[in-house]
Formats: sequence, C-alpha cells, structure tokens
Amino acid sequence: MDAISSPFLASFPQLSLNSVSPKTTPFRITFPTITDVRIEERPQTQVRSQSPADTASTTTTTTIAAPPRPSSKEPINGRRAEAPSLPLEQARPVRLPSKISSPPSLPVTICNILDDLINNFIDRPLRSSINPKDVLANNCAPVGELPPTKCTVHGRLPSCLDGAYIRNGPNPRFVPRAGYHLFDGDGMLHAMRISGSQATFCSRFVRTYKFTKEEEVGSPIYPNCFAGFEGAAGLARGGVLAVRALTGQFNPLNGAGLANTSLVFMDNKLMALGESDLPYAVRVTPDGDVQTIGRWDFGGKLTMGMTAHPKIDPVTSEVFSFRYGPIPPFLNYFRIGSDGSKQPDVPIFSSRQPSFVHDFAITERYAIFPDMQIVMKPLDMLTGEGPPVGYDAGKVARIGVIPRYATDDSEMKWIKVPGFNFVHTVNAWDENGGEEVVLVAANIMPAEHMLQRTDLLHCCVEMVRINLKEGKVVGRKPLSTRNLELGVINPKFRGRKNRFAFMAIGDPTPKVRGIVKLDFDQAGEDDCVVAARSFGKRCFAGEPFFVGKKEGGDEDDGYVLTYTQDEGSGESRFVVMDAKSPTLTFWRLSGCRREFLTAFMASLSVKRICRSRRIGNDTRIDIPTQSSNTDKSPVNGKQLKEPPPPLENAARTVRQPYKLIPSCLRVMLCNALDDLISNFVEPHPLQSSVNPKDVLVGNYAPVGQLPPTKCAVEGHLPSCLDGAYIRNGPNPQFIPKAACHLFDGEWG
Repeated sequence: MDAISSPFLASFPQLSLNSVSPKTTPFRITFPTITDVRIEERPQTQVRSQSPADTASTTTTTTIAAPPRPSSKEPINGRRAEAPSLPLEQARPVRLPSKISSPPSLPVTICNILDDLINNFIDRPLRSSINPKDVLANNCAPVGELPPTKCTVHGRLPSCLDGAYIRNGPNPRFVPRAGYHLFDGDGMLHAMRISGSQATFCSRFVRTYKFTKEEEVGSPIYPNCFAGFEGAAGLARGGVLAVRALTGQFNPLNGAGLANTSLVFMDNKLMALGESDLPYAVRVTPDGDVQTIGRWDFGGKLTMGMTAHPKIDPVTSEVFSFRYGPIPPFLNYFRIGSDGSKQPDVPIFSSRQPSFVHDFAITERYAIFPDMQIVMKPLDMLTGEGPPVGYDAGKVARIGVIPRYATDDSEMKWIKVPGFNFVHTVNAWDENGGEEVVLVAANIMPAEHMLQRTDLLHCCVEMVRINLKEGKVVGRKPLSTRNLELGVINPKFRGRKNRFAFMAIGDPTPKVRGIVKLDFDQAGEDDCVVAARSFGKRCFAGEPFFVGKKEGGDEDDGYVLTYTQDEGSGESRFVVMDAKSPTLTFWRLSGCRREFLTAFMASLSVKRICRSRRIGNDTRIDIPTQSSNTDKSPVNGKQLKEPPPPLENAARTVRQPYKLIPSCLRVMLCNALDDLISNFVEPHPLQSSVNPKDVLVGNYAPVGQLPPTKCAVEGHLPSCLDGAYIRNGPNPQFIPKAACHLFDGEWG
C-alpha cells in the first residue's frame, strides 16, 4: 500500500534512456534501491532562498510558496476551504489528458445506468476511508498530465545526476462514481529528465489496458478493486462487469491492472508495477517525455501479475519475485536471471489460505515470505458478507522460508510467529552458516485496521531470529517504541548482514513527520534510534532514501534524501541529510513545486532506482508556472470537451433516497417495525436471563443521573485517599422493548 514509486535512473553503463531492446546484453544492477517521496500537487509561483540556522555545513534552501487562492464559504470535510474544489480535469488545467469525441455505445450506456443504480440505491453509505470527498482531498486531489516543460536550473548540477528521476503513484483519471480507496487510482509517472545542466519535467499516465479502454469510452468501466466489491453492491458490480465483458467492452485476458505502485529496472527496461497485473514497460525520450511501451511478459513466460516489490540481488543482479491470488496455488515464487530470462514458477502448495502478501525478503540462501492475518476472502465477497480482503482474528501469523533456488516447495518451512504482521520488510540475512535467518520488518498493530483506519496503526520494528534446524523463533526483539515504517538501507547490503536502517516516523500513519536512524547492533538494549530529524509542526515528508557517497566507504557514509511539505505554508522542499550526523543534519535543501499528486494520503511515498554516488554543489531547479488553458484548448493534439463534474459531486449526493421521507416519520415507522418484531416475531415467553422483568430488578433496577452532591463522611478517611473512585457499569437509559441482558445497558 505502498507504495508508490520514484526511481532515479542515473547514467547506467551501456544503456540508453531513449530506447531499450529485448536482446540487449545482460545488465547488472549494482545499486538499486526503493524509497518514497511525498510532494504536493498545487502549483507554486514564488521562489525565495534562505539558509537555515541549524545547518552544519553550507546549505541553500529554495522554497516555493503557494499562490493566494480565493476564499470559499463552503466547508469541506468539516473545515473551511481556501478555495472551491475544482473539477477533476481542472485540477491542473495544463495537464489535461485527451477525451474521446464519439458518444458511448448502447451497451456502455446501459451498463453505466446500472452502475448508477447500484451506487445510489444498493450500495451502503460510504465510510470516510473510501468516500471520494474525503480520500481525494488536499494533496490527494487528482491532477492531469503535463507535457515536457523546461525548468530553470540555478547553480551547477552534480555530474552524477544525469538521467531521469521518476515517480509513480495512484491518480484517478475519472471522478469515481462509487467508493474509492487510496490504492485504486490509475498509475501516473512524474519525470524530471536531467541532462548536463538542463532539466525537463513531465507527467504522464501509465497507459495500461484499463486506462486506454476507459479513455475510449470516456468513463470508468472497471469497479474499484479495494472499495467496489463489498456486500450486495459488490455482487451487482461483478454482474455488470461480466455484462461489459460479454458485450465486448473489454477483454479480460488483457488484464485490468493499474501499474500504480512502484518502478523497477529489470531486463534492461524500466517497469511500472502493480501486483494485480503484468509489468508495463515505459521509457524516457530525449526530450524528457514518458511513453508507455506496453505490458511485458518476459517472452510469454509471465502470464499473470507479480509483486510490486521484487528484490534485486546487488551481487548477482538476479531478480527474485512472486505473485499471490485467491486461486490455488495461492503463492507462486520465481526468479528472473541477470540476462532477463524468467525461470519456471515454484508453486507453494503448503500455503493453505490466500493471504495478503505485499512484500518479502531475500538472503544469500533463502527467500522469506509473510503469512499474515490479513487474508483474501473471495467467498465473503460472493455471499455479500464483506470485502474480498479482511482480517482473520483466529489465524496465527507465520513466516515461510524457502531456499532461493528451490524448484519445488518441498523445502519450504513455515514457522509460527504470533502477532507478527508485516507489510514491508527492511532487510534479512543468514547467520551460523545458514542455520539461522534474521528478519527485520515493521510489525503492524492492530492489523485489523491496516486497510481502513491507517491513522490507528502503530508500526513496531522488530528483529526476528529463526532457527531453521529447530523450526522455531529463537529471538524476537523490538528495536524501537516509535511508530516506524517504510525503511530503507544501503542497497549494497540487501540480503546481507547490515547495521543501519533509516525509517519514517508515522504521525499518524501514513503521514511522516521525521526520519530516524536505527543501529541494529544495539538490538536488545534500549531504543536502537541513534539519530533523528523532525521536520517541524505540520511539516511532513516521504519515505527516506539512502545514497552512498563512494565505493568502499562505510555502510552509512552517504546521504538520506526525502521531500518535505509544510501544510501550513504550502512550501515543499527537497532535503538532503548527512547520514552520519547524530541529528541527520541538513546538508542541502532545494525547493520544489507542488506539481505532483501525493500518493495515498498526505505523506505517502515513492520509490526510486538510483546509482548516484555523490551529491555535488548546491543547486535548485525551478519548474516554471504555466498559464491555465481553457476547456477548449487543444491537449495532446485533441480538442477537449466539457470537463467532468466537480469532485464534491463524486460521492453520490442523490445516493440516499430515504431522505425523501421526513425524519419524524422515519423514526415512527422504524419504531413500529421494532414493536412488530418484539410482539409477533420474537419467541415468547422470554427466558428469565433476558426478560427485563427479571433482569432489571433489585440492585439492577435502572437509575438516573445525579449531579455532584456532597456526601456525609463518617469517621476519618486515610490521608492516601486523595483522588476519585469511579465505577462503571451497565444501566439502560430507556425501558427495553425486547429482550435485555445484564451487559446491554449504557455503561456509566
């Protein structure tokens, strides 16, 4: 959920950013890494420089303030907005994608009408976690495309920064008609092409099969995966989706992925990934534009999706990956050689229940998989009992360990680790000649809130030691009491024993208010945090990213990079911190415009592939402000029609027909129904244990409230009794109409 991605493609040896060929020579990735970035989307127009007082070395701070916006009297999400929300296509008028000019066909029109009926009359009231009004607000508001635009460069760019920095994240092309989860948006790539002293910025959608079909129709045709398949409405949407397939509106064999999660360089190609579909190959042109090449199946050997978090061995350049799903085998493990050849799948038949397996880890000998309590429940979706992914309280979390080069699952070992539910790993390595493996990951607590109430989560980084010979956990140590997730290490140590990690501080998750440095050598002692940097009140950041200074240096000899954004002033900054400093001292700050859509919530992240070794002189890049185009301006060579409705109208303002009935009449009708049930449906006579006449008597008779009243004290109270003694217990406010248990009253 994670994350979104931002690779930096530096000057790879014998590799052109313009094009890649499937038959190129094997490419060895020696410095891959994945990280996060959070950038705000609104345009900035003012540039100013300053030098922070707390900077240990020479720094340059470039900030770009948001332009003043007209006031609005309409409160949004309980707060008074600075300006009325714009329609989806007007979020950034210069970034409008093309629109189809032909009217929709009759089958499309009929299916759209059915979707509207489901959304307005069958679907349940939307929770805030999937209500477009709440989810697609502020930094998560959708944005349009931007063609390659020259940027102003102040100063001298380091020679190592020659390539493209690309970010991937969910961004809905159309206003959602129904529930929308943070993970449901179409993938959008934001690229900063740097060549010499020139910089070009561009934003483009990943043109997946789903995206192109919906562009042709001019409206959504696929239900949102995380928010659209709950209850009876989810079943109805599945039926409409089947009708769309039967009427030729789309071909299900071509996938329905979003490619919105990460970016990975493998098989000499840059891939946009989303675990529900095949990777999509993309490329950066010489002028800085981003083009989608198409789905990539590794010569027909990859027929289904793969994880968005494959692991690349820094020594062998092999790619290790997997896929999971609701159909047996629920887990399939595979690897891709350094020459780009995909090896046969290894089905893990010992995985008896489909689990949510978002990430995994590798060591020099093994691959390590989670089997957490977040499981896939396709039957619940089919029966209308709940969403397709949910929490299983009766399941015991496990960790699966299999040799890296296994050809079947006969050597897979499952070890129970109660309560250890991790979504992202930090690192793993072998010890004692391979008899033990050590895994470092962030344990999600409580796991039942992982998909719906992330603000209630606390992520505790733990070091788990497993003895494979004995098949049990022999050590489990928390590394910090802080809420830490989205960790990054020096990528040269992936799968090898390392000492340091840089973690994002959730406040609350997924907002990141600071970065900490962990020292694994202090595991088992007090807190392992040895360095920390807070970005200040209402200033949040993305996932940290480590760049080493030079070959052969210390593990932490380098810089920690991230983006920060001040929600109060609207200023965004690119921050470089000294990884060796005990306070992660700012080494350089550079301002950036809020031209990106923030992934997920206000601080979610991006990933990068980076080969940079050193950051040079202080430099800043200004993205010029462009004038807004009107709705009739040509975009991508096509004339734009009317924009979609405003986002405030996305959450189905007519979806509650019961409001046509006066509130007093609704209450009377419901009370009458309750009386009918109590008198004619419920079995009689009531058992004495639930009969109000028998339960609410004597000391259990209901009592009313009593304001503060002075009491008479008989005798002398001990001096230690200075405080308040409070009792809590059930006490019904109203006389029960039906059965009543002792535990059913209001507690007070």
